[in-house]
Amino acid sequence: MNYPLPEDGCPIPPTFDPPADDTRMAELQPTLTAPPLYQPGRVRLRVFGYALTDAFLYDYCAANNIGRLDTWSHISSARSVAITKMTYSNGLEHASTIKTVYTGKLHNNHQGVPVPEYALCLVVANNKTEKMRQGPSEEVTRRAKNMLGDLTPMWYRMPG
Repeated sequence: MNYPLPEDGCPIPPTFDPPADDTRMAELQPTLTAPPLYQPGRVRLRVFGYALTDAFLYDYCAANNIGRLDTWSHISSARSVAITKMTYSNGLEHASTIKTVYTGKLHNNHQGVPVPEYALCLVVANNKTEKMRQGPSEEVTRRAKNMLGDLTPMWYRMPG
C-alpha cells in the first residue's frame, strides 16, 4: 500500500474511523451469563473472574503501601507484587490464575486509532468443561470478595 508522503518523507498512515455500530465490539463485552462450552473454531474460550484494571491496581498498591508509584517501571513492579500478594495472602494461588482479557471498552492508541482495552483478570472459572464452567466454590468466592471488595466477577473474552 502506498501512503502519501509528507514533505519530510515519512509516510502518514491512513486514519481509521470504526463504524458507529461496531459489531466486533459486541463479542468483546463482558457478561454475567455463562457462555456455552468451548468448541475450537466455533465457541471461543471465555474466563470468569475479576478484571484488575490499571486504576484498581494502582489504588490497591497505594492503599496497601506496596512499592513506589512515581515512575512507570515502579508502578509495573508494584502491580506484580500486588497481584502476588492478593492471590497468596488470600489462599487463591491454587484456585485462580491471571490472564489478559478484553474489558469491552475502546481507547485510542498512540496514533489515535480506537482499539480494544485490555485488563488483567483474576480468573476463577472458564467454559472449557462443564465442571470448570460451574464456577468456584463458595469459599473461593468469599475469599475473593474479601480481597476485592465491590468488584463483580464476569465472563470475559481473552485476546486471540
